[in-house]
Amino acid sequence: MVFKNFEEIISGTALVIVLAIVIFNVFMRYIFSISFNWAEEIATMGFVWTVFLGTSACYKRGMHIGIDIIIHFILNSLERLMELGTGILLIVANAYLTYLSWVFSIAAWVSPRQHF
Repeated sequence: MVFKNFEEIISGTALVIVLAIVIFNVFMRYIFSISFNWAEEIATMGFVWTVFLGTSACYKRGMHIGIDIIIHFILNSLERLMELGTGILLIVANAYLTYLSWVFSIAAWVSPRQHF
């Protein structure tokens, strides 16, 4: 059951972390006039995990908006071909995004950090 809903669990956990950290940082800023820089970074990372894994969960459950009327008019053989093309396009796009995230992570790790 846990592995069946893996995306939802991680996405929901990331959303709870984002909300808790943002509320904490706002509370500290307005009550004690202290703001933590790390809170924004963690909230951004959590938001990214929420969006990407939420998107994955929606795709898994068929909840994305599609052009169903066009799909219904296409023959079964063309429909299978379109599904294959969509799968290949998703694999290529995800591979490219993985490459870009790797390059971005390496660049962020190597670049000197500025502390304010």
